[in-house]
Amino acid sequence: MKPRALVLFSGGKDSVYSLESSLNSYTIVSLISFISSKGSVQMTDGPEIEKGLLSNLISLFPFPHQNIVIGNEDDYLEQIVSMVGKIVEKEKIEVIITGDLNHPDGIDKVIHEKLGIKCISPANDFLQEFGAEAYLQDFENKKISFILSGIRNNYIPSIYIGKPFNKEVIEELQKNNVDITGEDGEFQTLVVSTPLMKEKILVNSFKLKTATGRDKNGHIYTFMEDVNYSLVENTNTI
Repeated sequence: MKPRALVLFSGGKDSVYSLESSLNSYTIVSLISFISSKGSVQMTDGPEIEKGLLSNLISLFPFPHQNIVIGNEDDYLEQIVSMVGKIVEKEKIEVIITGDLNHPDGIDKVIHEKLGIKCISPANDFLQEFGAEAYLQDFENKKISFILSGIRNNYIPSIYIGKPFNKEVIEELQKNNVDITGEDGEFQTLVVSTPLMKEKILVNSFKLKTATGRDKNGHIYTFMEDVNYSLVENTNTI
């Protein structure tokens, strides 16, 4: 019997990659997303994806899902650990799957330290073994398509927000000496198509918003807001 697993799911490239890579080895009990009490998806110190957009994205995947609502106080990590711990106990979870990319303060490390449960990141495993370029190429191999949804500290121009993550974006990141995988949260992404999704997301329009992150680093984030999107036929479903 395959181990029972939770997947920490932000809707970004790395969490989806880890989900796709875990299907043959684990029983996916539920996808778990962290929602700020202010209404945005919360996996890092900055806002990521609008809650309504996330809900529609998740509905396209064939798995149960739970939101964890967290406040904006400094103890938000403790809130996350506490609520994840309750789900682990209730659902008899054996492993937690994340998309963390070797960040020293990653939520996987926090949860493992506090709860003692096994945490894995197939995304990080592949990245560390084969490197950044091979990792990004594997998204194409897996037919996972994503766009830039946010940029930290104006590392690259905001005109790239909403654009498909392609060679042009990678070259712009390299030109500005930005890690092309966003390993330290330099940018955020939104998956718009993968074979697991029964439909794909077409972003029609959006507004740009700038805000300060929730941690003590004072990072500034520019990200998509008021996203107008359609769900269209996905010809690459499995």
